[in-house]
Amino acid sequence: MITVLLAILLILLALLICFASVPSSMWVASSDESGIPARIDVFKARSGGNRFFSTYTYQLYLPGDAVTENCFLSWNGLASATVNGVRYTNGKCPIPARGTETVYSFKLGWLPLSTYTLVTYQGSAELPCVFIEIDEHLGTIGSMDNDPDHNTTCSGRINIDGIWYTLSKMKGRGNVSWSSSKDKKPYNITLDKKICFPGIDSKKTEKWSLLAEVNDHSLLSNRVGFHLAYELNIGQDTTSSDVWMNGEYQGCYTVTPKMDSFVPKNGFLIEQDNHLEPSVEDGGNPQFLLDGLKEDDQKPAYNRITVKKMGGDLLRKYGSGDMSIENKKAAADAIRVWLQDAWDAIRSDNGYNSKGLHYSDYIDVESFARMYLVHEYVKNYDVCAGSIFFHRDGQSNSDKLIAGPIWDLDNAMGATCQSKDIGAADDRITGDRRSGAGEFISLVGGNKTSILKTLSKHEDFMEEVYRQYNNYRCVFEDLPVTVDQMAGEIAESAKMNHYKVDDIEGKYKNLHKYFEKTKLGTDRYQQVYLATTDSRTDWANYTENLRTYVRTRSLWFSDHYTADD
Repeated sequence: MITVLLAILLILLALLICFASVPSSMWVASSDESGIPARIDVFKARSGGNRFFSTYTYQLYLPGDAVTENCFLSWNGLASATVNGVRYTNGKCPIPARGTETVYSFKLGWLPLSTYTLVTYQGSAELPCVFIEIDEHLGTIGSMDNDPDHNTTCSGRINIDGIWYTLSKMKGRGNVSWSSSKDKKPYNITLDKKICFPGIDSKKTEKWSLLAEVNDHSLLSNRVGFHLAYELNIGQDTTSSDVWMNGEYQGCYTVTPKMDSFVPKNGFLIEQDNHLEPSVEDGGNPQFLLDGLKEDDQKPAYNRITVKKMGGDLLRKYGSGDMSIENKKAAADAIRVWLQDAWDAIRSDNGYNSKGLHYSDYIDVESFARMYLVHEYVKNYDVCAGSIFFHRDGQSNSDKLIAGPIWDLDNAMGATCQSKDIGAADDRITGDRRSGAGEFISLVGGNKTSILKTLSKHEDFMEEVYRQYNNYRCVFEDLPVTVDQMAGEIAESAKMNHYKVDDIEGKYKNLHKYFEKTKLGTDRYQQVYLATTDSRTDWANYTENLRTYVRTRSLWFSDHYTADD
C-alpha cells in the first residue's frame, strides 16, 4: 500500500514538475547588441476556437532598427526549446526572421511538453521608439486604462529613442478615441525635464500627447492635417512612434506636444467642444456658454467653451494666483465676459458689437483665416464644436485671441461619416465630405453654429482667407508629396500596428471605410476610392485614398483660391 502511494506521489510530483516547466511567458531581453533598451514580451493572441476551446498565436513585435540576429528568446520554466532539430537553452534561442513563423518544441529532458508557433513583426526603422516602464506599485496600468475621467495616473520611467527619462505622470486622454478602443489607448505623459522629441520641430517641453488613431486606419489623417496647420503657424509638429509599455507592444502612435504646453503665464487656452465637463468643484475645467452660440437639443453640451488652461499671472489677477476653485471661477468669468464681446462682434451684421469695437479688435484675423483654410481643406467633421482650440497670450488690449492649435482631424479627408448638417445643403449631399472638390464650411447648416462660417459672412474676413492661401499656396500644393513621405516612413509600423490592435466597434469604428471601389466627381475632380474593409490587409488602400483626397483637394483649392495675376 505504501509503495502504491509512493508511486502515485512520484507520478504527481513528475506531473507537477512538467506542468511548472511549460513556458507561460516568453520574451526578448534588452541588450546593447540587439538595440532593444527594454524587455519585449511575446504576445499571446487568440486566433480561433470558441469560448470552451481557444487557439492562440504567439507574436513578437520588434522595433524597426532592432538587430534581429542578436535577439534571443527567453522563457520561464525549466524546459529547453528545439527548433529545426537544434536544441537551445533559455536566453540562447534565436527568434524568427521578420514576417516568418517558427515552431518551438519545448521539452523537459527528452519529455515533450508543448509546441508554440511564433511569428515576428518588425516596425519601420525610420521611426523613434518609446519604451514605457510603469511602476505598478505606485498605480496600475489597469486602473489608468479603466478610468473614463482620466484622473488615475501612473509613473515610472520612459525610454525615448534610446535615452531614459523619469516618467513623472502618465494618464489617459480623449473622449471618443478613449472609449472606442479596448487595447490601444491614447495618453498624455509628463517627463521630469523638458526635451525635444526626436523628429518633431518644437520648443522643449516636458508634456507630450500619444494619439492612438484607432478611428483612422491609415494612421495619417491627423499627421497630415497637423502638418498643414504647422506650416501655416497655427499647429504643432508631429511624428509617428512605436510604443511598448511594460513589455507589451501598444501600437504605432502619433506624438505631438501636449496642446497646452506653451500657454504663457498671463494667457489662457480655450476649447469649443460638445463634451460636458465635470464641475470645477469635482475637478473639472471651467466651462460656460456664450449667448448666441447655438446649442443642440440632442446634445446639451454642444458649443460649450471650456477653459483648458490658465496661466499663473492670470489667476493672480483675480485672486491669490493658485489653482483654487474660487480663483479659477473668477478668472474664467472674466474670460467669458471678454469672449462674449468678441462673439457679439463676430455675429453682428457689420462686424461691430454694442461697444463700437470691431471683431478684429478681439481676434487675430490672420490666424483665424488660416484656421478657416485648414478646416475647409480637410472638411473636418468637428468644424462646429468639436476640439477647436484658441488661445490668448496676454490681457492687454493689444492681445488678440489666436486660432489654434489645430486638433482632432481623424474624421476628415475622405471620411465616410456624413451628416446633412455638416457639408450639405437643403438635405442634399451636395457638399459630400468624401469629395476633394466643392465648398464645405459655407454649407454647414441645420442646428449647427460655426464660428468660422459666421466669420465668413464678412467680406473683409474672406479677403484675408484668400490672401493667406496665396501666401501659403506652396504648402497646399506640396501636401500630396508630404503624404507620400509620411506613408513611406510608417509603412512597416502601420502594418505591425494592425496585426496587434483589434479594430474597434461602434459608430466610429472605421471612419474611412469603402465597401467597394467607389468613384466620385467628374473631369478634373474625379476620384476613385479603393475598398477598405480590413485594416490588416488594406492599409495600402487607406493611404492611397488619403493621397487621392489630398491630390484632388489641392487641385480644387488652386483653381478656386489662387489670386489673379
